[in-house]
Amino acid sequence: MKLKDFDFRIWDNGQKYAGDVVKKYMGLSGFSDDVEVELWSGFYDSKGVKIYEGDIVQDSQGNTLVVSDSVIAIIKKIDVEVIGNIHENAELRGQNE
Repeated sequence: MKLKDFDFRIWDNGQKYAGDVVKKYMGLSGFSDDVEVELWSGFYDSKGVKIYEGDIVQDSQGNTLVVSDSVIAIIKKIDVEVIGNIHENAELRGQNE
């Protein structure tokens, strides 16, 4: 992945920051100590949505996975759809894990 393709989102006390706002605060000085940085996996779901760490995805069989380093190898081989994330849709985590 080239630097221009590098993307991430930040969660700070339940507030999501992405895009230009993140670039402005690259030093993270404007955030609390509880900030979570989630990297883009480099992959898109079946609808063209970027897949980030912490996203909850669902495959065609209805199985759900929380995206992490260990799941990246799986999602790049199958079609998945982002159905939420661990911050806003925590109730989706346990469906088929």
